[in-house]
Parts: sequence; structure tokens; C-alpha cells
Amino acid sequence: LVGLFLIVLTLSSCNKGPVEGMMLLLQAPVGQLDQGSRLVVIDPVHPDKEILLTEEFGYAGSAEVSFDAKNVIFEARKTLENTWQIYEINLESLEVSQITHSETDCHDPAYLPEGRVVYSRLIQDDNATDYNVLETIQLNGSDIRQITFGPVDHRASSVLNDGRILVCSRQIHPDQGEMMLTVMR
Repeated sequence: LVGLFLIVLTLSSCNKGPVEGMMLLLQAPVGQLDQGSRLVVIDPVHPDKEILLTEEFGYAGSAEVSFDAKNVIFEARKTLENTWQIYEINLESLEVSQITHSETDCHDPAYLPEGRVVYSRLIQDDNATDYNVLETIQLNGSDIRQITFGPVDHRASSVLNDGRILVCSRQIHPDQGEMMLTVMR
């Protein structure tokens, strides 16, 4: 049984590409995300017409469509043993580019204005505590900038219409706090 995490977005842009007018979906076995997940686009008029976007990956998620609807940024890994990295797929050519090359997991990418991406990266502090910091990066993988510093865990970033970043944050030290929404400039 396959569950669908609907990202119901009708993909459209000025250029007619192979996914024009289709919906972007995250497919995963219900209750068994360790069994794999994938990003697909489906034609709502012909649901049997499906294009798998993440064929080379065993696990994919956290997809976001670019402002011009020409690309999708997402997190993925090939196997359970690999770290999560950030990738982008061009929706016309269906070509995938790797953006991050981190030794630790990278999650929750979101497009920022002016060609940058924000994402969470797992780190470990001097107390051997794991938490996520926010970093930004150019789409070509250059100019990585850490924009948050511990001891706070930051996840699930989203960019608001005015360019501010909405993120789930939780204090780690000295006591673990409750998860809360934070807005950053």
C-alpha cells in the first residue's frame, strides 16, 4: 500500500515542458518511510501518466517548486547508509543537480530570493548533542553561510512572500525547550 503525501501543485510556467499542468507528489509506503520514498508528477487528467523525478534515489522528500516553476529543490539519499543531501531538478530537461556535499544530513530546503537556498544541516556540539543549524548556499553549491548558531535546533524552513524565513525552532541547552515557530530576516 502506497501513501501519497500530496504537495498538490499544478506545475505551470510560460514554457511548455514535460510536466506542464501536472501535480507534484511524494509517494511512500504508509507507515514505512524506511522502505523508501520518491517524488513523482502525475497528470490529473490521465492519472496513469506518471513521471518519476527521483529515479536514482531510494529516499526523497521536502520538495519545493521554484518561484518560476522551472525547477524543484528537494532532499534525497540513495540508500539508508547515505547522508541526506539537497538536490535540484530542472522540470524541462529532468536533469538533477546536487547542491550540497555535506558529511552530515541536510534537510528542508527552501528557495530564497536572488538564487540562494536555505536548509537545515545536522551538527554535533562539544557536548555531543546533535541539532540542526540553518545554512544558505548558492544553487551551484558555492558560498555556504551558516546563519544560526546553537544551542537551538532549527528545522522545516519555509520562505514567506516577503523573503523572511519561517522555521521550527527548539532550544537544546541548558534545558530542552518546546518546539516553536520563529521568523527570521
